[in-house]
Amino acid sequence: MSFCGCNIQIFDEVASGGLVAGGSAKIIGPEISTGGCRLGGSSIVDNYYDVYDGYAAVWGLDESGNGTAGEFKDHSRNHLNGTGGSPPTCPSQGNGIDCLACQDFAGRQFISFPVDEIGPNGFTVMLWANIASYFKQRTFFTRGFSTPTGDEWAFTFGHSFLNQVTASVNTPIGVWNATGPTRLMQNWWYLFAAVWQPNTSLSVYVNGVLDKTIAVPATMFTPTTGSYASRFENGGYMEGSLQEIRLIPAVVDAANLTAIYQAYCGSLVTVGPEQQFPF
Repeated sequence: MSFCGCNIQIFDEVASGGLVAGGSAKIIGPEISTGGCRLGGSSIVDNYYDVYDGYAAVWGLDESGNGTAGEFKDHSRNHLNGTGGSPPTCPSQGNGIDCLACQDFAGRQFISFPVDEIGPNGFTVMLWANIASYFKQRTFFTRGFSTPTGDEWAFTFGHSFLNQVTASVNTPIGVWNATGPTRLMQNWWYLFAAVWQPNTSLSVYVNGVLDKTIAVPATMFTPTTGSYASRFENGGYMEGSLQEIRLIPAVVDAANLTAIYQAYCGSLVTVGPEQQFPF
């Protein structure tokens, strides 16, 4: 039996006699709308901005792009809509977690985003990624140039040559890198997060679990330009897939990151003791 969850798997289903259901539900005429669905007569519509209130940006990356300005929508109130590169440097639509669309990158594609309003303050970047390469350093997300001439990035998030999640910040007194020890598999979806606390630390997480944290006794240059998905200094292009990048102007702790991961990738099957009719 196959299912769309975090990572599609095949498993055996063994049943003897039947199924125990705790209660029942009836859905009449499900109708998908913008941000919600109608169940049995009541509706929830157009709730993107309520759901993502307080975010700096939320890019679902579920569109079909062709390089048109603003084609990759930001679902926060800030409307920092992204633009894919001109063909053939615009990513293509693929299949991500939960049977939702994602963006596939083949080593040349990228998306650019407008400058955000976070400035030099602390933030969290959270995204889903599926890596398709080995022994190549690649970029998930970069935020802002650190100098007016645009020669260095203020923040970079991706994976190392050895497929370890890594993040770096470029500060007035040096560059700091946090690279986790976990070796990432190819063709497997992960929830990655990087958390920057000025004058405190830089941390990276894999599936809600802290993978590496380092002390950073410095502040960061205020970014003077926007951000990119899958690009670093005209190189480091992603090979694989990205889905839903969230940019949050706050520090998100491990408990919340784990809860988000479990909401998508928690077990769909609960195994209990054998029961016989009548129950």
